[in-house]
Amino acid sequence: MNDAGDRIIAGSYYANSQKGYAKTYEWDGSSWNQVGAKLEGTSSSDYFGFSVAMSNSGNRVAVGARYDDDAVNNYSNCGSVSMYDWNGGSWSQVGSQINGPSSNYYFGSSIALNGAGDRLVIGSYNSNRTYCYSFNGSSWSQMGSYLSGSTYFGWSVDMNDAGDVIAVSEPYYNSQRGYVRTYTWSGSSWSQFGSGHTSTLGENYSDYTGYGDGYSGRAISLNAAGDRIAIGGIYN
Repeated sequence: MNDAGDRIIAGSYYANSQKGYAKTYEWDGSSWNQVGAKLEGTSSSDYFGFSVAMSNSGNRVAVGARYDDDAVNNYSNCGSVSMYDWNGGSWSQVGSQINGPSSNYYFGSSIALNGAGDRLVIGSYNSNRTYCYSFNGSSWSQMGSYLSGSTYFGWSVDMNDAGDVIAVSEPYYNSQRGYVRTYTWSGSSWSQFGSGHTSTLGENYSDYTGYGDGYSGRAISLNAAGDRIAIGGIYN
């Protein structure tokens, strides 16, 4: 959803033989109307629309396809994320699609944009990694090194408005107790902060902190400033 609350994006990743698509809608005061054509995956079983994100203005969106393949590098199920801008009449891709670095990464299982839409965090839980990117006006480039964990790290991600604070969940940590780590950007690298520079740990075993629903991929939420966070524990 955008900042004004009058534009939303929704993914339907199981449609068309799991090719998937995403649609954007706008509220005119009495009803929701589709904004432009739907955005679609390219192949069956891409799961395009598994994750979606929108900038504050609602004019930039990001869509994840966690089972997308990279034919150039012969990677299967590496996953991908594509970004689009609204020009008033149609959606056009912003920069190149970002692909997962190797097979079975499920890159794009969770995504979040900052307020301006020029920074992006991407969860790749099957590789236990999370990546951040910034847009320079023509292309997306990685911000620092990837962040890593051990047990489905990157299941859920979020980013504050400025794009200099991110949160990443690892719901299977410590016998499914789960935890969420927060990081801040120094200008050249990400450093962990909060809870004694360790994590926000679930209260009990099998809480699945930061897990949410098995197919939602979203159970954490940062406020605009990045100094408050809400965390779900599905079995707490």
